[in-house]
Amino acid sequence: LQAQIIFKELPQYKLPVNTSDLFDISQTRSIINLNGNWQVKPSGSDSKPVNVSVPSEFDGNGSLIFEKSFTLNDNEINNHTLILHFLGVNYSAEFSVNNNIIYRHLGGTFPFSFELPKDILKSGADNTLRVKLSYKLSEGTIPLKQRIYFPKNFGGIFRDVFISIVPNTYLNDIDFTTNIDFKNNTARLKYSSKFIFNNSQSNADTLTNKKNYSIKINLKSSDGRQNINLPVKDFIPGKNISTVINNTYKIFNPIVWSPDNPVFYSATIQLLKNKEIIDEVKQNVSMLSVKSGKNGFVVNDRNFQIKGVTYLPEFGDRGAMASYKEMEDDIKTIKQTGFNAVRFSKSIPHPYFLELSRKYGLLVFIELPLNYIPPHFASDINYSTNIEVYLKGYLEEYKKYNVVAAFGLGSGYNANLDSHTSLISNLAGIVKTETSFLTYASFSNLNLKQINNLDLYGIELFNESIADKRNEIEKSISTLGKGKVFISEATYTVNAGRSNGYTNPFTFEAQAKYFEDLISAYKKPVNSGYFINSMFDYTGDYASLSSGYSDNNKYNIGLIGIDKKYKTMAYKVIYSKFRNTEKVTIPIGSKTDQAPMLFIVFGLILALGMGVLVNSGRKFREDSSRALLRPYNFFADVRDQRMISGFHTGLLALILAGTGSLLISNLLFYFKTNFNFERLLISFGSPGIIKTVSSLSWYPLMSIIWLTLFTIIFLVLIMGIIKLFSLFIKTRVFFSSIYFTVIWSFLPLVLLIPVGIVLFRVLNAEIANLNTYLYIFIFVFFLWMVHRILKGIYVIFDVNSGKVYFYSFLTFIAIFGGILLYYQLKFSFFYFLALLFN
Repeated sequence: LQAQIIFKELPQYKLPVNTSDLFDISQTRSIINLNGNWQVKPSGSDSKPVNVSVPSEFDGNGSLIFEKSFTLNDNEINNHTLILHFLGVNYSAEFSVNNNIIYRHLGGTFPFSFELPKDILKSGADNTLRVKLSYKLSEGTIPLKQRIYFPKNFGGIFRDVFISIVPNTYLNDIDFTTNIDFKNNTARLKYSSKFIFNNSQSNADTLTNKKNYSIKINLKSSDGRQNINLPVKDFIPGKNISTVINNTYKIFNPIVWSPDNPVFYSATIQLLKNKEIIDEVKQNVSMLSVKSGKNGFVVNDRNFQIKGVTYLPEFGDRGAMASYKEMEDDIKTIKQTGFNAVRFSKSIPHPYFLELSRKYGLLVFIELPLNYIPPHFASDINYSTNIEVYLKGYLEEYKKYNVVAAFGLGSGYNANLDSHTSLISNLAGIVKTETSFLTYASFSNLNLKQINNLDLYGIELFNESIADKRNEIEKSISTLGKGKVFISEATYTVNAGRSNGYTNPFTFEAQAKYFEDLISAYKKPVNSGYFINSMFDYTGDYASLSSGYSDNNKYNIGLIGIDKKYKTMAYKVIYSKFRNTEKVTIPIGSKTDQAPMLFIVFGLILALGMGVLVNSGRKFREDSSRALLRPYNFFADVRDQRMISGFHTGLLALILAGTGSLLISNLLFYFKTNFNFERLLISFGSPGIIKTVSSLSWYPLMSIIWLTLFTIIFLVLIMGIIKLFSLFIKTRVFFSSIYFTVIWSFLPLVLLIPVGIVLFRVLNAEIANLNTYLYIFIFVFFLWMVHRILKGIYVIFDVNSGKVYFYSFLTFIAIFGGILLYYQLKFSFFYFLALLFN
C-alpha cells in the first residue's frame, strides 16, 4: 500500500475548543472522537493493513478499506441514539459496522451523518467500523474529471469523524430563518426542527404524555449586549417517530448581523418534558436579510456592493486539508484585507469556514463544484439526477448556516444553451424549496437572459476588464436589472513575474493595475459587485498554460502566494483601496519584447545550414529544383534508383525537422495564454497532455529540442507505414526509395524558415484579420506537402493515384480517428469539444 499510495496527514492535529455547535456538544450530548489511527489496506487485498492517521488524504485513484474500532457501554447503546458523522470523505464510500453494511455515500466532500443501528452494536467489546472508500473522478462525478482551474483533488477521509451520543428523544434538522422589519425594529424568527422519538421501551409513553413536551430557546448575542429567553412553546408529537415542529417568535430591537457589525446570536434550544431537559442543542444564528432586486443587491434593507474574493483553501501539499488554526488564519487575512464577502469557489467548504465568516464579518457564497458541463451531460437524465441527489445532500448539511447569502449552481455556464438553462432552473428550484438562500450561477458567456428560479447572474472575466466587456455587461444589466448581475470572478493570470511596469502583460504590475481599474470602475456602482479571483495561489490536478508552467501545477492568480507569506503588488493595491491607506503607485514602465531571441537564432542556424547544403554542390541544387518544381519527375528518378546523396538527404531531414519544430514552437508560445486552447487540451482528460504542452509552450529551447526529435520520429513512422503498404503491391519498393521520397516531399518546408523567425512577432501584433490569413496559409501549405508525399507514394509504387489517396485517407481515419475514439470512450472528449465550440 505504502509503495503505491502516499498518505498525507495533519501533524499534531487536535479538535478545537469552544466549538460545541460544530460538534453537537451540550449538557445532553457528547461525542466519541474517531480521529487518530485507522487500519488501511487496498480493497480486495489480503495484505497486512498499515496504520494511517485520520484526517488524512492520498493522491491517485484507488479503492481502500479503512477500519477503526470503538467501544460502547450499555447506557450509551440503550439510553441514547448514536449518530456517526463524517465531515469530509472523497469520493464515494460504503460503511459497515461489525460486518453489516449500514450506509452508502454516493459521492461528494460535504459532511453527512447517519444513525448506528442498536441491534448490531456490542456493549463492552470492540465494534469495528469499516469504510470501503473509492476515489476516481470520471464523467459521472461531481466535479467532472475535466475541470478548469479547480483545486487539486485528493482521496481519503480528510476531515473529522465522530459519533454523537444524543438522547433517544431528541431534536434534529434545526433551522432558523429571519424576517426583519427594519421600520419597526423587530424581527420574526422562524424556528423549525424535527422531533425524533427513538425510545423503544413503550410507544404508549408518547400517547399518555404527548402534551408535556415543549421547546425553550435562549438567544445570547456574541457581544454580550442581549440575553433573550424566547417564550416556551408546547407541542404535541405525532404518532410517527418523527414530528416536524414549526414556531415563530417576535424579537424586539434585534442586533442585525452585517460585515461591518458581525454580531450574532448563540441559540440554545432545549427540548423539555414536564419542564425537565430531555435534549439541548446549540446553534449560531445571524439576524440577516439578503434580497436581490432589479435595482440593487440589498442587505439589511440597504443597497450593498459586494467587494468579495474567491477562496479555494490550499495548505501546501495537503491541499484543502487544514488545522482549525490554519482555517481561521486564512479567514482573518481575507477580512483584514477589506473584503466584505467570500465565495467558496469550485469546492465545498469545511463548516468551520462558515462559522469563521460569521464571526469575522464575511457574507458567504457557496456553490456546487461544477464548471463547463458539456450539453450532453447537462441534458442527460442520469447525470442531472446525480446532481440533484448531490445537491440535496449538500443543502441538508449547510442550510442551517444563515450567514450564507447565496448558493451557486456552478460556473462556466452558457446562457445560450437550453440544456444549461434548463439544468440551472431545475437546480435553483430545489435550492428554493429546501432553503431560504438566494441562487446564482456563473456564466462564461455574456449574452445573459432570464432563467426561472435564478436570483443572481455571475459574469466571469478571464484576463478581460470591465471596459473590454462594457457593452455586453450593460446589455445584461438592461435585460436583468443592476441588482441581478455581478462579476462572479475577475481573474488575471501572472506568468511573467515582475517587470518594470504594467504595460507588460501578465506581470505582477499588470495584475495590480487590472484590479485597481476593477475597483475604480465601482466608484459609481456598475452592478451588484464583484469577486476578485482569488485570495491565494493554489495548485490543481491539471497543469496550466495561461498562468505559466510549474512542476506542481500552481495557478498564479492569487493576491497572496501559495506559502501565505508573499503578498503581491495587487494585494497591496487592494488593501490600500479598501482601507484608505497610502496609495500604492504602480509603475507604467516600458514594454519589453516578448519574442524569444531563440527563434531568431535557431532560424538563422537553419537558414545557414540550408545555405551550406545548397552550395555544397551542383547536384544538390539540381535535385532541389526538380523536387520542388517537377516532383513527378523527381520521384520517378527515385523509383528508378537514380543517384541521390543519402548524406545530403539526412542533413536535409534535420533541417526540415528543425523548421517544423520552430514553426510549432512559435505557435505554442503564442497560444500559451489562450484560455480556449487550454480548455481544448483539458478536454482530452489527460493531465499528461496539458502538462507536456504547457512545458513546451513556456520553454522554447526544450520545445525546439523535443519537437525536432519528435518530427524525426514522425518521419520515420511515415516511412514505416509506407513500407508496410508496399508489401501489398507487386512492384518491389526499396526502403531507400521510401526514405528519399518522404524527406524530399517535405522540401517546401524550408521556405518557411523566414516565417518561423518572425511568426510569433506577427501573431502577437494582433493585426486585424492577419492571424486568420496566416493560419489559412499554414494549413494550405501543410495540405500541399501532404499532396506531395502522396504523389511520391503513387509514383514509387507505380500504381493508380486514386488508390493511394483512398487508402491514405482510410489510414488517416483509422489512426487519428482511433485515437480520438479512445479519448471519447474514456474521457468523453467530443462532448467537451462541443461545449468549447458553443
